[in-house]
Amino acid sequence: MLPLGTLAPDFDLPGLCGRRLRLHQDLAGKPVVLFFYPKDFTRTCTAEVCGFRDLYPTLEAMGIALLGISRDDEATHDRFAARHNVPFELLTDKSGQVCKAYDARVPILGLPKRVTYLLGPDHKVLWAVQDFTSADAHTEGVLGYIQRQGLDKAWAAAKA
Repeated sequence: MLPLGTLAPDFDLPGLCGRRLRLHQDLAGKPVVLFFYPKDFTRTCTAEVCGFRDLYPTLEAMGIALLGISRDDEATHDRFAARHNVPFELLTDKSGQVCKAYDARVPILGLPKRVTYLLGPDHKVLWAVQDFTSADAHTEGVLGYIQRQGLDKAWAAAKA
């Protein structure tokens, strides 16, 4: 995982329905929850994405952007998002280079590790977790950190 305080590497990746997203340009000044997951339509990955889907309104109310990244192609992401009513962006890292830059890649398999980062408005890493088997460690972990640090109130006030 990237060390706390590290500026998140920039990226430009395709997302749902052909949109592209550039981290530092498109989300400048906005906190971000960025999670990497291995594969659409698998049990734990589906639980994780759906957990973040359910958390999305809470994060959005605080002004936090939510992004998921895997190596699945855009068409697979589009089908997965439609089936599970995903309201946030799922990004495609076909080459695996973004996963590698975020230390979120299983070296031998090339699949993304299950890693979640909370980036502050300056896009520096505030919190991170890596847990391959538990989706809840990511969703509950990031929300718990935000609330313990009082960021929920601060960021919601800044959004207003």
